[in-house]
Amino acid sequence: MKRYTLLLCAAACAPALAFAQASNPGAPVPPLRYSSVFADAAPAKEEETTPDQRWQAANRKAAGMDDKASAHAHHHAAPAKPAKEEPKQEHHHHEGH
Repeated sequence: MKRYTLLLCAAACAPALAFAQASNPGAPVPPLRYSSVFADAAPAKEEETTPDQRWQAANRKAAGMDDKASAHAHHHAAPAKPAKEEPKQEHHHHEGH
């Protein structure tokens, strides 16, 4: 049985071994050319603002404020309208416990 297994493995590997053999080992091979994927890449530009400044500007834009508004402009904003007050209920201090 081992003989048949060995024969089967040899038959399965034969095509791979055939491709590994060079027909002319002395044939000239063209030189490899290396070209970097970064050859055409432009260098990163220097940012005029820091990440925290961009983050704060995005927050001001989302809040509908002018980009040049002071960072403390929200301190001078009109107070929000109070929510409609619910009628107060008496608190019975957990009676009946």
